Amino acid sequence: MLAPLPGQQAAEALRAAGVPLVRAVELSAHEPELRARQIRELGDQLGWPVALKADGPSLSHRSERGAVVLGIASTSELERQAQALIHRLGPEVHSLQVQPLVRPGPELLAGWLRDPTFGPVLLLGRGGVTAEADPDVTMRLWPCPLAELEAMLGELRGRALFQGFRGMPPVDPGRLALALEALGMAGQAHPAWQSVDLNPLIVQPDGGVLAVDHLVVAGGAPFTSRPLDPIHTRAARVAPFFQGRSVAVVGASNAPGKAGGVILKNLERLGFSGRIHPVNPRQEQVLGLPCYPTLAAIGQPVDLAVGVIPREACLPLVEDCHAAGVGHLIISTAGFSDQGPEGAELERRVAERCAELGIALMGPNSIGTLEVSTGLVTSLASVEPVPAGGGAYFGQTGLFASCFPRWFAATGRQGALRFASIGNKAGVDETDLLGFLADDPAVRTVGMYVEGVTEGRRLVQALAETSARKPVVVLKSGRTAMGARAAASHTGALAADDRIASAALRQAGCVRVQSFPELFDQARAFDVLPLPRGARLGVVSITGVGCVLTADACGLHGLELPPLAPATVDRIRAVAPAWAPVRNPVDMWSTIERVGSQEAYRLLCEAVIQDPSIDAMLIIHITIPESRLDPQAAFGRLGALAPGKPVVGAMFGDEPAAHEIRTGMERLGIPVFDDPGQAVRVLAGMVEYARYREQSRL
Repeated sequence: MLAPLPGQQAAEALRAAGVPLVRAVELSAHEPELRARQIRELGDQLGWPVALKADGPSLSHRSERGAVVLGIASTSELERQAQALIHRLGPEVHSLQVQPLVRPGPELLAGWLRDPTFGPVLLLGRGGVTAEADPDVTMRLWPCPLAELEAMLGELRGRALFQGFRGMPPVDPGRLALALEALGMAGQAHPAWQSVDLNPLIVQPDGGVLAVDHLVVAGGAPFTSRPLDPIHTRAARVAPFFQGRSVAVVGASNAPGKAGGVILKNLERLGFSGRIHPVNPRQEQVLGLPCYPTLAAIGQPVDLAVGVIPREACLPLVEDCHAAGVGHLIISTAGFSDQGPEGAELERRVAERCAELGIALMGPNSIGTLEVSTGLVTSLASVEPVPAGGGAYFGQTGLFASCFPRWFAATGRQGALRFASIGNKAGVDETDLLGFLADDPAVRTVGMYVEGVTEGRRLVQALAETSARKPVVVLKSGRTAMGARAAASHTGALAADDRIASAALRQAGCVRVQSFPELFDQARAFDVLPLPRGARLGVVSITGVGCVLTADACGLHGLELPPLAPATVDRIRAVAPAWAPVRNPVDMWSTIERVGSQEAYRLLCEAVIQDPSIDAMLIIHITIPESRLDPQAAFGRLGALAPGKPVVGAMFGDEPAAHEIRTGMERLGIPVFDDPGQAVRVLAGMVEYARYREQSRL
């Protein structure tokens, strides 16, 4: 059961860890003679005036309960105010605390929380009585390096308040980081603690911080996390799901639309060259292929079995896999943990039996997988050949094995290497897939959708291992299961589940997005572009509104629009009208009138991309007859002129000419988006990942 620790006991433990707490003296609440003696002995040792606080399990928010008296200037007044507090609050008062008044300064809040999904979390935010009304917080999973703790202050919206705002003392980030480190160490040393609040944490004239109030909540289940298998072990466990050379479809069917027939037709359509074995005791042939009653009857090695059978037949299928020596099984059947307690129990039995027999299980409720390079497809939905690329996409949705491959095939705007729908994760989970994808040099970027997270620390570790090798883009929905928390905890109220997930993803080096189109846009850019060396963007736009929208988006997403170098300005002035302003973003319409659309784009883009103050470039185009051009002639030299600088495009308009120009630009390795804001957001994600790699020295 969760309950606050007595104030003095909590204070002693925090001070022992090095947490900077204001000095305090405890007074008796229930023995008047003892309290009077304590007050007399107190004398002038704290200095006058002082603050008096009532302490008790129900008095977590003291200010709101009238349990704090400030500005007490004498021993007689202290005794009188103590009696008044005890009379007003009655048995709620367990003890009294006397503290010296702390000089006013900017107020922070620091907290520590033992989250049941992600484990220990440190929180920093603006403090005071309004902390929960307008949350301004940032978080880190604990433990983390001091450099990470120092960076937290700069992530607050109200960071200017702590940088010497209007003559107030600025906080020293190094000393603040040490205080946060001590808080993390204190929580780590006490496994029974659930949360710690330090609010307010007042900035001192010397730049240090001092906590004038604290709350420690204890109780609840301890945090545990299973160890993560080595990356190569996880890769070997998953590889046959995508690289197997023989596949058996259990539940194969000749009936149109049946899943067992769709899988076989997909394998034929996508050109799988391995062995295909239909399995169905009621059929002799399926789609012209010999059909077997069981896996064991095949008589040849089978790398992968796919079960599209009734739920009650799944346990016998596991035994058949064992008898046939099949080590990898996809169960596409639904109706397990996705359908209530009875299904959950059957799922547990299937998963346990697979584990006992050493069978790697994907699913249940997996819609299947797709390996573009070999045509090994186990999807229940009809799919078409997908353009080759370096992206790998997976998650807890069947869209990855149905709609999304068809989307890629239909648009041709980006390629992929593989897709997977992992279903209910009774066996193979995200950490296993990440191990395989991290270990495969053919995968250049990973796109991932996450719903429920049950073992957050393992997932974060696997994500960090992967992002150390290649970009990981994450779309997360839902919330973690935070469990019970003391209502009194500021930290518990402020550390909303999704904020913890965001902090964890950022700490693991992932780029988080908010929709599937954003996920695919971001992954496409990572797949085809070099990482930018900085956040300085150069823009060449045919329309003034493109310049304005880009500037707004840069301000929102943290990119810069630096002035162009004098040499670049001179190059542009040589082709632009004398009256035209030359600045970044470059509004090029007046130059088009002098030299035409194609030549204006070529000259201006080549000038901007070679500017030493530019790290990346955005080209904005519109489709009208006056703007038509040959992408190769206009943009074909950009990659050679600045091979380390990413170039993206944004295009307004939708007509045949637009498609031709878009396709031509994308063949040159310039991904084109439908809006400048999309392009800027994608570049900001690349900058974020590049900074992570640089800070981690990866």
